[in-house]
Amino acid sequence: MLIFSHTKGLANDIAAESEQQQDTGLTADEFMSTRAGDMAALITSENLPMLSALVRSDDFDLDLDELFEFGLQRLLDGLEGWLAARG
Repeated sequence: MLIFSHTKGLANDIAAESEQQQDTGLTADEFMSTRAGDMAALITSENLPMLSALVRSDDFDLDLDELFEFGLQRLLDGLEGWLAARG
């Protein structure tokens, strides 16, 4: 169920991102670039320090394919450990 939920959840996000790109003509990165000023105003180091640091870092990239792969690996690692503990 965990793997199904993870897969379905990110598939929904990927589909929504694709639909938004079709509607706006902008990729997710292009859209976020146009909204950078608004995001900076909302995410300040005073009210959201951890998120602010993450968003302002140079290596922050919310790629849904990479997010899916990272999450799937963590789920599989956890299941492997759980199965090993059960014998």
